[in-house]
Amino acid sequence: MPTANPAPETGAVVRLRRQFGRLSLSGFRGMVVSAANLELDRGVAFLLVPVFLALGVIGYFSLAEEPGFPKLVAVVLLTASCAVASRSYRKTHLCFMMALLCALGVLAAKVETWRAGTQILVD
Repeated sequence: MPTANPAPETGAVVRLRRQFGRLSLSGFRGMVVSAANLELDRGVAFLLVPVFLALGVIGYFSLAEEPGFPKLVAVVLLTASCAVASRSYRKTHLCFMMALLCALGVLAAKVETWRAGTQILVD
């Protein structure tokens, strides 16, 4: 009785199996860092601006009570000054810019709420 030979694996399957076998947390982190550096080198980081502004808006409308203008302006000024001061440190500067964009999103939501004459409902 002839024995059944398994079908030979194609090249794509072998490559995928090898790549999944090499996955690790440090390898994944390295891939994310290299992808982020590539995008920053291309100059497309500005595409994340609406994302971080939207995170700030979502954060504003998730608050239990409405913050006042002075607090929000102070947060924007503080994060802006930290972003300016950290320009020589790329990663720190990007973190402060992210925080600044979120703070600007919160301030924009506050201005829009004030302009429309509405308030956040409190239970």
